[in-house]
Amino acid sequence: MRLHRFVAAFMLFWFGGVSVGLVSFSVAALRGQMVPLQALLIPLGMLLFGILLTTCSFWWEAKKAKPFLIELFKGIEQQPAINSRGVENRNSKIAVFGRNILAILLCVVAVIFVNVSIRYGTDYIYSRFRATGLTPNLPYVGERVGKAALVDVYLMPFEGFPDATAGQIANILSKELNINIKTTPGVAIPPGKFDEKRKQYIGELMGDPIAQIIVRMDGTSSKTAYIGLLNADMYPSDSNWNYMFSKHFARRISVVAAGRLIPSGFISREEAAKLYGTRLLKLVKRAIGQQYFDMPRS
Repeated sequence: MRLHRFVAAFMLFWFGGVSVGLVSFSVAALRGQMVPLQALLIPLGMLLFGILLTTCSFWWEAKKAKPFLIELFKGIEQQPAINSRGVENRNSKIAVFGRNILAILLCVVAVIFVNVSIRYGTDYIYSRFRATGLTPNLPYVGERVGKAALVDVYLMPFEGFPDATAGQIANILSKELNINIKTTPGVAIPPGKFDEKRKQYIGELMGDPIAQIIVRMDGTSSKTAYIGLLNADMYPSDSNWNYMFSKHFARRISVVAAGRLIPSGFISREEAAKLYGTRLLKLVKRAIGQQYFDMPRS
């Protein structure tokens, strides 16, 4: 007995789709793309459904056809062979069904094992990204030609934040927002701003170093905004939040913390750096919108 040609063609298409789904999931994970674990349930469910569809349908019809065939050929039903221990041999239906179920379970375990291995691997890589540092991948934009009399926005990198990255952000957003954005030399962080227990900077205290510097800066106006760039993690001491991406102060001062912007779930350092750069640009642009353009927070 074998499957009808139409059924065989349909199941070939079905399992072909399942295979494409599983391969696509694996390739996306290996490339470092963010793939939700729930997406694995779709091809896995299709695989189980396809197996159960053919297996259950066959045995349902075989059970109904058996009495008819026995009567037609005037035969008798052969009982499963019994071994010396009084147990049916491996050719019995129960044994065959058990092997099928075991094969399905092994496939499920194998898929889960591969997925868990990828997840643990990406978590380890993420920890290495944060420990060794990750330079955001930003599009190259040359410095604007012409010097404006006043600076609209100053990007002020704290010690530890790359000056080259701050300069590239200034060039990109100057062109995109059509304003004059400049960077300052690295800003020193005075003692007492870092929580040794939590290994995070205290958000409410990070505006003070900037406020002490801007009183001595030239080329500014009452509308000039000052955006501090922190290459570390930051948290608000006045709430129960575990971390914060940015903190906004009076006098048009904001601080953007990049420590939590490094994406997790990536294997490729290049892909992670690209998304990191996109996130960083969005946060700096958001701070400029609030402090310079006086846009309301959303």
